[in-house]
Amino acid sequence: MYEELYCDMKKDSAVLCSTYDSCHDRETKRYGEFKEKVQEAESARKSQAVAVEKIHCFVQTVLQAADSDLAHEGEGEARLAACDTQTGETAKERFSMTYPDGPGPVACQWLADVTGEDVQCKLSSAASTTAAPITLTAAESTTVVIDAPVADTTASTTST
Repeated sequence: MYEELYCDMKKDSAVLCSTYDSCHDRETKRYGEFKEKVQEAESARKSQAVAVEKIHCFVQTVLQAADSDLAHEGEGEARLAACDTQTGETAKERFSMTYPDGPGPVACQWLADVTGEDVQCKLSSAASTTAAPITLTAAESTTVVIDAPVADTTASTTST
């Protein structure tokens, strides 16, 4: 009974760690793609904000100014130039975002608990009468290879 439960835990741990690694890789990639799209949108919004700030300046200082104010020599051009030189830094800051790094992979903790050699686990399947041993190693890498032909998802264990 103990051997069967231990082997089931070993097999399930390998599957769990493999699933975690695949999921982490997939979601890290998705985050990177999404972050890139958001950064593009952020850049576009900053440009639009600068344009709106300049338009606001033109409306307030030129279009709403009295004709007599703009009639003075160089006054109209000076007001236009003042609006053109606005950098829009304040407007850009309103649309600035910070992008956290995604979480790094975590070593699979479940494999460390089932790496003992005191029990020999074997997988068997309905398609094959030959059972192959499962080899699991707890290393810094959490890649786990189970070198056994399995036709279905149910595995039985053989106690030694």
